[in-house]
Amino acid sequence: MKTAILFIFLISSFGISAQDISESEFKNSNWFTEINGGNIFKTDTIIISKLTNIEPKKYSHMRMFVEMDYLEADLFSALEFRKNDIYIQEIDKDACGFSYSETLKWEFDNETQILRFYKNDNLIAEYEIISQKTNFTEWSNKEEKPIEISANVLTLELIKLRK
Repeated sequence: MKTAILFIFLISSFGISAQDISESEFKNSNWFTEINGGNIFKTDTIIISKLTNIEPKKYSHMRMFVEMDYLEADLFSALEFRKNDIYIQEIDKDACGFSYSETLKWEFDNETQILRFYKNDNLIAEYEIISQKTNFTEWSNKEEKPIEISANVLTLELIKLRK
């Protein structure tokens, strides 16, 4: 009986986690979130998403329209992870413009699944990935010559570790 309880405890301790995520998922990639740019690091939980496998590929430059439709939000933030920097833009769908932008440093620890953000070499926030899921989405414009795009959406839920 004790062995069975120990076995169940060990299985639940390992559980299903986001351990599949690696730094390469972030490098040179674009993510988006419903959180307004200036408030991203003030919240305890962040849900970020990125489009993958956009089809047809020739429309991948229209990614932002798909993101807006997917979020169903008038205001959202685009997170452009570069090699070491992250460029954050708040996008206003109605105004078709940007109302906030900032460039920070970032790093990801593959082992601990912790994403850290730095401003002027000072740690400003760190988040642990607690879940991940992949959905499918489709988008089309309502023009004379319709464009139809489909994509997978990888979504990560991150919880703040440091206040």
